[in-house]
Amino acid sequence: MSSEILAIKDWRHPFPVEGLQLTRPWYGSWHPWRLSVDQPLIKQLVGDLKGKRVLDVACNDAWYAFRYAQEGADAVGIDGRAEPIARGSLVKEHFGLDNLKLMVGDIEDRTIPLGQFDVTLFYGILYHLADPITVLKRLGDITTKVISVQTFIHALDPSPELKLVREAVEEEANGLTNLVTVPTQAAVADMLEFAGFNRVYRILPSNYDLARQNNSNPAEQWAFFLGIKGDQTLSGPGIHEITRSSPPLNQFGLASQLAARAKRMIKRLTGKV
Repeated sequence: MSSEILAIKDWRHPFPVEGLQLTRPWYGSWHPWRLSVDQPLIKQLVGDLKGKRVLDVACNDAWYAFRYAQEGADAVGIDGRAEPIARGSLVKEHFGLDNLKLMVGDIEDRTIPLGQFDVTLFYGILYHLADPITVLKRLGDITTKVISVQTFIHALDPSPELKLVREAVEEEANGLTNLVTVPTQAAVADMLEFAGFNRVYRILPSNYDLARQNNSNPAEQWAFFLGIKGDQTLSGPGIHEITRSSPPLNQFGLASQLAARAKRMIKRLTGKV
């Protein structure tokens, strides 16, 4: 089985298979860092992961579902493309993870039977959707405790808006439609509240260097959100409870924020950058 895994030369996630080749070496640090930002908080909210049901939406080859399954969770990974699910299935079989289920399906299709989940991982997909409001509402209906959302946002806009973007569906990392929406912080908070999560938090990690390497534009930031059902609360460094009316938090600092606003104003006034 390991020979089949090693024959694939474009893995996007760092599975613990010696000799595994990543599409970009940077992925070897990027994905573990992302997991380190929110998983400790998720464990704080739901307790021991053993036996907990975890849904990994738009999972690609299901590395995050794999990591949760390794800790005893009953994990389900769903992706709209068959090829990455086939790759993830090789890893599942290699490690003998009977508590990991992988399936091909479009999360926008309400006919897919998924069941109820303690935790939903909604990583890197919100900004690739044409109808994120409907998708988050559906996920709210099947998530009993917490949803973790990692997404690009328009970071400096305080209004609850979804901005239209065109993207190529041929790229595996993109969504299944070529017209998608990118949210603001306020829009994420509003959509999660609408989906049934009574508390919404944004997490500002102290070490943001990897995200800056991915995108250095302060107006477009990689952001971490947690939506919680019930009475539990979170507190600590970098943890901010937000609503649709909260001012936008800026991971890049005030200087970068002011520079980006000045750049946009110059462009509006002169038509030049």
